[in-house]
Amino acid sequence: MPRNNWIQNAAPRKGALHKQLGYPSKEHIPVPVLQRVKYLPVGGHIHGHTVTPLMKQRANFALNVRRRR
Repeated sequence: MPRNNWIQNAAPRKGALHKQLGYPSKEHIPVPVLQRVKYLPVGGHIHGHTVTPLMKQRANFALNVRRRR
């Protein structure tokens, strides 16, 4: 399997991070919000939502996918 097609095998739940952060699914989550989630400690709060380890993973994945485009 070529390394440049790794994203085809990644199966994130579409819209899960949008739901966790309270953003509409058709709206992009701003990069500063994703970076803030990535660096906040677990248990911290952003926009009235508690940061979880899974939320941090999803934000990190979103940042990585955006950089590759």
